[in-house]
Amino acid sequence: MKGLIASVVLVALVGLVASQRPSACGQPIVAPKDCSRSGGDRIVGGCQAEAHSWPWQCQLGKISTFFGTNYTQWICGCSILSTGHILTAAHCVSGSTNKPDLFMVKVGHHDVSRPSQYQKVHNVSRIAMHPDYNSRIIDNDAAVLVLREPLVFTTGVQPVCIPDANSNPNADVAPAVGQDHIVTGWGEQNANGRATAQQLQQVSVTAWNSATCNMTQHYGGKITNQMWCAGTTGKDSCQGDSGGPIFALEGGRYVQNGIVSWGYGCAAPNKPGVYAKVAAPAIRNFIQSVTGW
Repeated sequence: MKGLIASVVLVALVGLVASQRPSACGQPIVAPKDCSRSGGDRIVGGCQAEAHSWPWQCQLGKISTFFGTNYTQWICGCSILSTGHILTAAHCVSGSTNKPDLFMVKVGHHDVSRPSQYQKVHNVSRIAMHPDYNSRIIDNDAAVLVLREPLVFTTGVQPVCIPDANSNPNADVAPAVGQDHIVTGWGEQNANGRATAQQLQQVSVTAWNSATCNMTQHYGGKITNQMWCAGTTGKDSCQGDSGGPIFALEGGRYVQNGIVSWGYGCAAPNKPGVYAKVAAPAIRNFIQSVTGW
């Protein structure tokens, strides 16, 4: 009986740890690289990140079956919110939210072909997809994964900050126009479908005015209040980066203002990347309903 009570208490404590807001976030231990002077054909138009300089970046895998053989396909990016919560795009898990055992989260790695000392793969116990996710227009494109066991924070595994919850549904929560953001991921390195990156890539893009992004020559009214746009000529996220973070340095820490969501092509003229707006009340309050903060 004593062992049973101890086990129950331990499970309760693990659940408590997983639901707590991190005391520190958005502060990498390894100094990030400045890619502003780098060219090349990366993420698109960025450069290879310094290993473990963006320690909240993670990768979402899904078990698939091919002729009776199971294999893991790494389908999307994601970000670490706490020891127990992972943020990604709803379109990465849509249709499988009742099958968390099919998913796993890889943290602490930089080179997908070489395991790092911080790398670990975690199982998922629950998938919470935004209840108002609209797959037709890709609106409310957010999902929170609850891990089966809590993460251990290390140099290569740290949480990112997210904007505080805002109960005002009419609040203007879009990033400031012209604000520089960083997007990270292992996605395709150009719009022609070249192989995905082996090492984590990063690129700097600039936030657009949503009204401008909704103009006919750009997205023609397809940008909702739960989306925002960012892009710079020749620079963009691409296929395989979906679900990953776009973040900015604010007050000495990095804050994730968006989730890589959709766009027409990669770095195409007049077509910036479109991101789920984390600070939008509909999305931020959904995250709070899962994490408790």
